[in-house]
Amino acid sequence: HLQTIIPLLAAKGHQLCVITSRRRGQPNQDQWQQARIYRLPSLSLYGFDQALPLGGRIGAILEENAVQLVHHHYLSLLLLRGFHVAAALGLPQVYTYHMTVDHLTQAPPLKPLRGFLSKIYVNYCNRFDQIMAPSAKLAEEIPALGIHSPVCFVSNPIVFSEPSGLPTPNNHLGFEILYAGRLDPEKNVPLLIRAFALLADKLPRAKLRIAGKGTEEA
Repeated sequence: HLQTIIPLLAAKGHQLCVITSRRRGQPNQDQWQQARIYRLPSLSLYGFDQALPLGGRIGAILEENAVQLVHHHYLSLLLLRGFHVAAALGLPQVYTYHMTVDHLTQAPPLKPLRGFLSKIYVNYCNRFDQIMAPSAKLAEEIPALGIHSPVCFVSNPIVFSEPSGLPTPNNHLGFEILYAGRLDPEKNVPLLIRAFALLADKLPRAKLRIAGKGTEEA
């Protein structure tokens, strides 16, 4: 998403910086096209990379870049710490609601914490100036969770190439399903596989194709 959004925002004259987790071998800071990228020391837990942020470091980045708007995209320690730093600086904050606490607590040791973490999640959502949902249906459902912040629907950005030269589908092959995305716990691809198994019992010629890489690739 960022690779699509950054050039478009930069073309409109905006300056951008990204604060994220750092994986092994990545630099602490670099430049990607028109955006400054800041990577913080991180810890991998059950397939999720969690940045271990210091408030002073986040504040320094926001002030160094004269940030006027903070966008949060990922449930994490970075979001929690970044929220309080931005609030102290009086910056407006928006959040993309595209995952739930259930996604982050799939590992057995974390499941007992779902209720407690869900309450914290709703509390933070009610403190954002704006919440964006990647589907109209989700935008309608969010208020029922006890979230009262303004919610709007903003589709995930997708750039399509010219359709010329694309092969014609072979409909005689039967019903086909394509999953294209990361193979990580929050995507819950095993659920898709189990559902397809039920379909395949009724449609033996059906096919499921999975394209992607991630911690659950094997």
